[in-house]
Parts: sequence; structure tokens; C-alpha cells
Amino acid sequence: MPDQTYDAIVVGGRVAGALSAAHLAERGLSVLVLESGRFPSATLSTHFFRGDGLVRSLDRLGVLDTLVAQAPPLTCEYFYAGGAADAQANPAQEPGDVGFGLAVGRGSLAPLVCSRGAAL
Repeated sequence: MPDQTYDAIVVGGRVAGALSAAHLAERGLSVLVLESGRFPSATLSTHFFRGDGLVRSLDRLGVLDTLVAQAPPLTCEYFYAGGAADAQANPAQEPGDVGFGLAVGRGSLAPLVCSRGAAL
């Protein structure tokens, strides 16, 4: 690797690291992301994002429309309290300006966020 200086080095380039790096790059900083894994990974998990939190960040990054095409917006939450047979429906938690939450699997989310962040 040639000698180069960076304003920031982010260790871990999965979702949180890639979003952090992308936000730093948006502000004009030179960023190096170090990640030991390969994409796509076989990690079986899903992220839940509140609209006023990470959904807003994904929108700013320009990947929200692609993700919504893969996973529908969550505008309502259902609770089965105390073993009830019928669910209690509530609005999405902290929907923010986008108006919804989102649940996206890591397999599709991490590569998309990383590739978009690398383009900045």
C-alpha cells in the first residue's frame, strides 16, 4: 500500500462502519475503511431501523429506495401482550420524517452501503 494519509480510519466496514465512513466522506474527509470480512457474507441476521434514526441516514446516503424495493416499509407494529390471541397494533416507533421503520437483512444491506460509501 503506498504511503498515504487519511483524515479518518474506520475499523469495521459493515453497516455501522460503512455508514460512519460515508458520512465522514460526505463532509469532505479522506477515509480508509478496514474490514476483514468478505461480501456478501453468510451472516443470518436482520437489522431493524427506526425512521428517525438509521432510515434517515440510509436516505441521505441514497440507498433507501433500493432497500425499500427489497423490504417493505414498516408503518405499524404489532404486540401480543400477555399471551393475547389478538394483536394490539401501534404506529411505528419514531418514524421521523420518512414515516416508517425498515427491517433489512445484512446480506443485502452491507454490500449496498459499502459500495455507495466507496463512491463518495
